[in-house]
Amino acid sequence: MPDNTNRSTYVRETKTSSGAMAFIVGGLVVAVAVIGWFMFGNDVDVSTGAGDSTTTNVTIQPTAEAPAADAPAPAPQETAPAAPAGN
Repeated sequence: MPDNTNRSTYVRETKTSSGAMAFIVGGLVVAVAVIGWFMFGNDVDVSTGAGDSTTTNVTIQPTAEAPAADAPAPAPQETAPAAPAGN
């Protein structure tokens, strides 16, 4: 008996990405990496260009000597009365 069974092969064509999705995702990864580098990895002072130091020295110099806390406030000075006019 001959084998007369019809056998068909179906080829299903699907649309493949042209790399656009990979390009977009790659661009987003690079953008996030650049933003992260600027926010967290850049240790250069923008104003001077010098790197960060591990110590910070602060010097505070008083401009005038402050009065002692227990000293009373000086009394206002009285002026002599003016001489009467006409004498």
